[in-house]
Amino acid sequence: MAKNFPYFKFIATEWLTGDIVYENFDVQGLFINVCALYWQRDGKLSIEDVSKRYKNEELIQSLSGRFFLVNDGFISIGFLDEQLVDANHISKTNSENGKKGAEKRRQLANAKRTLSETLANFSKEEEEENKNKNKNNKFNFRSALLSYGFDSDLISEWIKVRKTKGGVNSEIAFNGFIREVELNGQDKNYILQKCVERSWGGFQSSWLTNQNNNDNTTTISSDDLIKQFRNKF
Repeated sequence: MAKNFPYFKFIATEWLTGDIVYENFDVQGLFINVCALYWQRDGKLSIEDVSKRYKNEELIQSLSGRFFLVNDGFISIGFLDEQLVDANHISKTNSENGKKGAEKRRQLANAKRTLSETLANFSKEEEEENKNKNKNNKFNFRSALLSYGFDSDLISEWIKVRKTKGGVNSEIAFNGFIREVELNGQDKNYILQKCVERSWGGFQSSWLTNQNNNDNTTTISSDDLIKQFRNKF
């Protein structure tokens, strides 16, 4: 053991989240004792010495190959090898084992980084795809009115009116207009014609009542209303 390194780093989180915590206390206790002996001997500890000291082959075998490796009769404990390498107090054999372990961890880190970059690129592509979808599905005020059954010429004139009034041709505005039209109950093209004639940028049901529409008038079909409108313009 190096004079200036009487202790090794013990990271509680790594211990508590590692496979060792799934072992019984006998195995855990043996492992921490082996770690202490390994550190005390600067990483030069044979499996034979471990067996002689602790005299429990079953527990030792449960650790071998999982929590320490055995090479040419000597054990190697990864996290302690790293610390000994840093302190320059490790044998050539264990140093090589430590390098191999570090290389594996580096490869794993690269693999994780590559996966993270791939997921990030996928998320970016997905975001772009959603933007394109939203762009392609952008609401069209005129098309929505046409789909609802309003006359094309009336729509064109009303959009001009709305422009002069500073109206925004949004989906919210469309839904509000349709709600009021349906609430009023009169012919939709009649309502739209009145919006054009009276320069209404919007519409509320109360502005046209059935009573006002029926006073001293006869019922006019939607087609007749459109013909009358077109004759005016």
